[in-house]
Amino acid sequence: MQHLADHGLLPRSRWWPSRRGKTLAGEPHVDRVRAVLEDLGPVFSALGIYLSTRPDLLPAEQCLTLSTIPDRAEGTPADVVRDLIECELGADLQETFPSFEAEPFESRLLCQSHRARLSNNQRVVVEIVHPEILVELKTELGLLELVAQSLGQGDWAGMQLEDALDDFRRAVRQQTDLTCHADALRSLSAGTVASPTFAAPRVYGRLCTSMMLTRHRSPGSTLSDLFEADESAGSEARLDGEEVAETLVQTWLRHALAGRPFPEQLQLGSLTLQADGRIGFTGGLVASLTEDVGTNVWDYVIAAAEQNPDRACDLLFREMERSAQSGSEVDVRVRFRQIIPFRDGGWSREGANDNLAEHLFLQWRTMRDHGYRIRPDVLGFFRGLFAVTALARRLAPERDILLEQLMDLRRDQGLSRLRQRLAPLQANDVMQNISVMMTLPYQLDQALTHVAKDAYRSPGLTSEARDERRNHWAATAALLFLVGMVGLWGHQLSSSGSVPQDWIDLGSTALLVFLGALLLRVAASSR
Repeated sequence: MQHLADHGLLPRSRWWPSRRGKTLAGEPHVDRVRAVLEDLGPVFSALGIYLSTRPDLLPAEQCLTLSTIPDRAEGTPADVVRDLIECELGADLQETFPSFEAEPFESRLLCQSHRARLSNNQRVVVEIVHPEILVELKTELGLLELVAQSLGQGDWAGMQLEDALDDFRRAVRQQTDLTCHADALRSLSAGTVASPTFAAPRVYGRLCTSMMLTRHRSPGSTLSDLFEADESAGSEARLDGEEVAETLVQTWLRHALAGRPFPEQLQLGSLTLQADGRIGFTGGLVASLTEDVGTNVWDYVIAAAEQNPDRACDLLFREMERSAQSGSEVDVRVRFRQIIPFRDGGWSREGANDNLAEHLFLQWRTMRDHGYRIRPDVLGFFRGLFAVTALARRLAPERDILLEQLMDLRRDQGLSRLRQRLAPLQANDVMQNISVMMTLPYQLDQALTHVAKDAYRSPGLTSEARDERRNHWAATAALLFLVGMVGLWGHQLSSSGSVPQDWIDLGSTALLVFLGALLLRVAASSR
């Protein structure tokens, strides 16, 4: 309680006086929330990091503020680590790991990691859960509602956090059960066998329990280490942030939208940059989408990218749960049309940062503000998308990496579908269609000749003149027919989504200009 009072998150009381006095005046509410969650210890710090991935609840700026909560904690003593490992494996530490570094190279809020070697000299990482954190979870998870009530002041007043707290309990239990981490890495590894941009380390199953995990030590440095070294590095050794951001977003989108497992909580410390340019994921929560949900989510982000708020709203409704407080769908649709990121609170209030990610986050918050909640089976996608775009923004702040990679993915999918349509199994259909289109002008000319036969029997015209006029009229009609066919062709490709819209517009324009020129030439020569 004293921590809450110190940060001005409890009503004034002689029982809990604030020891910070007037220093709270003018301090943003989110800054006080971040500070108090840090002071309350690892469990509540983890809550703050979780809330930093919920832009449907908080403005993106406030999510970024909470994301600065450090994912660090004091390491568990070496003798406790030794006893834990020997108890979990039922064997002497030295027998299992002939080389084991007692000092952890990384100690996070919930776990810590040690470098080691197996008897076959394989380099591995041994990750263990802080034993004391399990004791804290039993008591502090029961205090979440009380703390959440105290946080609900200022611009957080009236915020409904019940479902978020439930999901946080689920997430933190999985994070402190390393069998979940092992399963996640196995599923990612299976989905990245042929991936040229993404890698997941091998897991040693016989050396994994709920309290410890043993995985292959991935080559390369973590992105957090690279960031720390980047400032002091020479220009020739600097981290190519834009290239890393492109690879990260592209890989995440391909996995998430193809129904494969994808990370739902990304941090710089859990990502490595390998020598071959691949991004390595070393641990964390993983989610996946069903085929139907993946298709709908794909259509939604494309509609948002094309600035089609009505279609984006309709598609997003399918991934929402209604409640007794849910507002009118018409009101939500109207609000979607009015969204302006720099006014409504995206990454920042500078218009230069008006990008696709900001529109998505504001659309999610609009749904939340009108009483709609993201379905639990797709919440991991929304959390992961925010996390990956936040990292990309940090790596390449001047570019809209999400939009660029989404359009590249759409183009690649369009080309893939086009290749499938032109596959050898469909060759006969293609040739048949080509032959029909080649004979169509002749058949049309013959039909038009018969229809116009009597219309051109005018006195004073020779047979050669009548034939020439008939041919000009038939050619004009045939060109008009082809112009209509081009329009129908463009409409069909656009509605199917198999080819990027830019290609359709360019191809249709070129064909229409060519046919228009021929039409003018025929019309001029018929005079």
